[in-house]
Amino acid sequence: MKKRHKIEIPAEESSSQEVLESSSSSRTGPKDDFCLPDDCPDVIETPRFPSPTSCLPEGRLHELEEKIDGANRMLLDLGLSNEQSELGRRILFDGLAGEMVKIKIRCSDSDGNQSGESTESIEEVINKKSSTKKRPKKKRLAKKNNLKRKHRLKKKKLSKNFLEGFVQLVGSDFVQIQKNGKMYLIPFRSTCLVLSKKPYQPPKSHTPLADIEPCFRRELTYNFGETVAGDPELVQIFFRIKLSMYLKTFADQKVTIYTNTGKETGLLKGCENSKIHLVSQSDQEIEIPFSSCCYLKKMKNA
Repeated sequence: MKKRHKIEIPAEESSSQEVLESSSSSRTGPKDDFCLPDDCPDVIETPRFPSPTSCLPEGRLHELEEKIDGANRMLLDLGLSNEQSELGRRILFDGLAGEMVKIKIRCSDSDGNQSGESTESIEEVINKKSSTKKRPKKKRLAKKNNLKRKHRLKKKKLSKNFLEGFVQLVGSDFVQIQKNGKMYLIPFRSTCLVLSKKPYQPPKSHTPLADIEPCFRRELTYNFGETVAGDPELVQIFFRIKLSMYLKTFADQKVTIYTNTGKETGLLKGCENSKIHLVSQSDQEIEIPFSSCCYLKKMKNA
């Protein structure tokens, strides 16, 4: 009768077998983490061997990666600051999310003149004064003081051309701020100056879709285009929503649109062909081109 010898597993094979068993045991959890049907084929068990990503210690590697990311962001901002001003404003408002800001509005008509402001500068007034006949010194001094007073009033009037609120949403071409029940939608092209008491901080990365339902995760994976296109929130997460599309979420709500020449108030009916369609209180249809829209205001309960 032949003797049976005991077969011992080498150390390397035993470690790989332990990894294989651990990987197979981890797959015996809930089957609905990806909304899989019951008749799915069995998963082929394969060993998994982790490998280090760097020869540096974990702390030094994390510090190095932060420095590289910061340098890349700075180079990107410098490279695109003159070519894509909207991207620079988008990055700025991302760093001010949730903070109180003051935004100076710049509304220009087709001729480039700012609305609500006189096109005549102080220098032109002084030139007109020099072309007139000489007057007595007292009258000239009184007129000079009058000009200074008008200039101060003008500067005071211009300083009021600010909108204030907390940064709530940063879209593809606009920013949304809110304060005291008033919400403002401001296109990036209308922002002239941004003031904040707190310094700019780089935006923190977050995963808004980390805890979604398994069936929704499956729809998002296999029907990405159709699923995202039907939900403005998903469009904002993946692509940054445009103002023309975001306004569709306020259909049949009362809004006030400030243009280069004045303002219009009415119910928002739609946005088509680069125009905003309103219906006034007298049931009059109003069309406002996006190019002449300076900013929009909406009351919270309206």
